[in-house]
Amino acid sequence: MAWENYGEWKRILSVLMTALVVYLVFQYVLPPVLPFVLAFLVAVLIRPLVHLMRKYLHVKESIGAVLVLVLAGVLLFLLIYYGGGLLIREMEGLLAELREQNLFQWFIGGKSERLVIGGRDCTDVLKNISENLSSYFTWDRCISYCMSHSAGVVRWCGGLFTALFVFFIASVLAVEEMEKLRQRLTMSGFYKEIVDFGMFISRVCGKWLRVQAAIMLITMCISGIGLWFAGFSYALLLGILIGLVDVLPIFGTGTIYLPWLIWEFLNGNPGRGFSLLIIYLICYLTREFMENVLMGKCMGITAFEFLAAVYVGLKLFGAAGFILGPFGVLIILWKAGCRDLNEGEEGGA
Repeated sequence: MAWENYGEWKRILSVLMTALVVYLVFQYVLPPVLPFVLAFLVAVLIRPLVHLMRKYLHVKESIGAVLVLVLAGVLLFLLIYYGGGLLIREMEGLLAELREQNLFQWFIGGKSERLVIGGRDCTDVLKNISENLSSYFTWDRCISYCMSHSAGVVRWCGGLFTALFVFFIASVLAVEEMEKLRQRLTMSGFYKEIVDFGMFISRVCGKWLRVQAAIMLITMCISGIGLWFAGFSYALLLGILIGLVDVLPIFGTGTIYLPWLIWEFLNGNPGRGFSLLIIYLICYLTREFMENVLMGKCMGITAFEFLAAVYVGLKLFGAAGFILGPFGVLIILWKAGCRDLNEGEEGGA
């Protein structure tokens, strides 16, 4: 009996060892090599454009790579500068509004009605809580917090600048020496495993990740523009928040829109409620259309696995765990012999 279960125990041990190796690699190996990994991926993406510049403009590959990266950096800077400036102005307006009137008055739209919950008048209690919160979250406190942690902020900014500089140089070198790098990779003893895993990731979750990212960006745009046209304050801030919530497993745009529009109807604002309902339906139908048409039978990890992976990843790696957690689960599934999951699903369809 023991020998009959030997294969199963061996597979379980292999999965546990893979999980341990994934954790150690993500925790200790990935941070120092991440700029070079990203640089190689960026070099693969921009290399066709660099080749076109070399063919028609007779520009060296290294100079072409510098021009493309600088142009992309300028566009990204302009996006962050203007978009971030608008976002900061909306946050400043929100904080100013909260300081001028307490959170309770802001929540009920400036009305003076008493709030009764379960037959108990909770107005005074909620007013006291909201007044304390409104007086606590001020720019003076934020500036004081940043100043008290200035050493950590300076150290973080220095590390970020160094990583960006290394990333820039590595991207240029990777474009120029791509063929040599590919030859070295082909000669590596892990070449087959790397190619096999790359195909697995591309087949199982590549399209899923691209479609989800596109849906998130489209949801942000629809929500931000729709709320702006409907006359809601802080449209950009709310649009970004709704897009981020929509990408989370189990949650969706309805998590924010449905309670919000119900509140507007109960508060006697049917126009605002119908506006929110229309924006929600557009976001919902857009997600359904893109998932059904673009994803087709593309299979990623299940919603349960994704939620568990995100939670464990956040616990182990902090904010980066939102990406590292699901990616680690995919590595474990690949090593556990689930490489043909998507092929089997398509074959049975």
